[in-house]
Amino acid sequence: MPSIKSVIQYSTLIMAIALSACTRVSDSTRISYPLSASQYNGVYSNFFPRPTYLSLEKMSSGETVLAIEMNQYGNISSSEPSHQFRLLKQYIPNYLSLLDKYEAWRAQALSRGDAITQVIGRAPAWGQVSGMELEFTFHSGNASQHFLSIAHCAVGTCLAQSSLVFDNVNVAQLRLLLLKWQSGELEQLTVNSIYK
Repeated sequence: MPSIKSVIQYSTLIMAIALSACTRVSDSTRISYPLSASQYNGVYSNFFPRPTYLSLEKMSSGETVLAIEMNQYGNISSSEPSHQFRLLKQYIPNYLSLLDKYEAWRAQALSRGDAITQVIGRAPAWGQVSGMELEFTFHSGNASQHFLSIAHCAVGTCLAQSSLVFDNVNVAQLRLLLLKWQSGELEQLTVNSIYK
């Protein structure tokens, strides 16, 4: 059962989106890439990989974004969307800087045996609400398991319960994905031009 605070936060975000100008996806191209976000499983007290989908999306505003979406556990109704976020190409240097900081903190935490949860920083993201950001958080499962959590933030609220969580292997894959997008290689991974 969600807490009252999370319901209020989620409702505030939904209301802000509804009041904003409606930009929609005008074209979407799925990308096959080995990236998996994880979700916490309370039965096993651990994070486990979930089906994760990538797509390059052309928005009605003309922007192209990289969408990363993870299916959640359980039977989720259509009113509860999958966890997702959309990245903007012009902010790749910001994202890479935050990923590098995660790696530096991970190395330090492993060498010291620390287990912490600490916000690394924020970077702009695509959203129908102006000022949409992604918050990157370093989270230790224990002294030897360290994760990166990426959550939406808008209207002064971050939705940590809807964050995508990546282990160190998938943080490295995310970094490579961003570098491929920055260099133009990512567009070559799409199959829309082959199957006409």
